[in-house]
Amino acid sequence: MEKATRFHRRRLPPALAELREEPDHVFPPPRKAKEEEDEQATFDREAREGYKRIKAVIMRKIMEGTPASAAEYLERDIHLWRLADADILKEYNWYTTVYLGEDTPPPVRGMAEMIVIKLGEVVKKPQQIRIKLMERRIEEEKAAKEAREHDAAKHASEPELRDKQNRMNQAAFEECRARWLPLLAEMEKGALSTELNDEERALARRVSYRAELKLVVTSLDELGCLAGSLG
Repeated sequence: MEKATRFHRRRLPPALAELREEPDHVFPPPRKAKEEEDEQATFDREAREGYKRIKAVIMRKIMEGTPASAAEYLERDIHLWRLADADILKEYNWYTTVYLGEDTPPPVRGMAEMIVIKLGEVVKKPQQIRIKLMERRIEEEKAAKEAREHDAAKHASEPELRDKQNRMNQAAFEECRARWLPLLAEMEKGALSTELNDEERALARRVSYRAELKLVVTSLDELGCLAGSLG
């Protein structure tokens, strides 16, 4: 708060002092009454009003030492990109003046520098092109946000999914072991027992001859001995 108080006591550069004293300085009052506006004039007026409002919010926060949110900056840019060609050029010149001002405080200069860079890429583009560019940016940011949320949900559910998979694996192991052990016991009698049908004999041979299947019916003691011999 002390930092913010010192900031307010500083001599502001003319562009910022003008903004504090007269918030409406950027855009002159519309000459036409609202009921006489055509569709384009209404669109331009609403863009100016929306931009002026969010710009005042952001500038007040910066001047108080409080960071504006990403949503507020995005709202500002949306209205800014929608401005009429003459209006956005005025804003580009205003931000340039603020950026170059010798007495501009560092936080304001940093903000002005970023917006000057952004506007430098679009200030000479027609209004409709700027609107389409902003629509594309919004869609890209929306897609990126959805992707982040999807990844976060996926990571959050991974422990639960692993636990579920482990339980399924354990159930499959126990079922197979319970079925295969009796089959192998019959095979160990020497000649294939008459208790086994053709399908069971085939399965018993497969379990007996394939090492990865035989692990299922191998006891822990036998696995310990096998591990010791390999070590």
